[in-house]
Amino acid sequence: MQNEEQRSEASHQKKLNHETYCHAEQGTKRSISSLKPQS
Repeated sequence: MQNEEQRSEASHQKKLNHETYCHAEQGTKRSISSLKPQS
């Protein structure tokens, strides 16, 4: 029972990390594209 809880907790954490990473990626791309001169 304990293992099951830990597994779901770990996958939840992984999902959070993935979402945070994706948001960071998008933010980086956005800031980079805004830094580039619009041609």
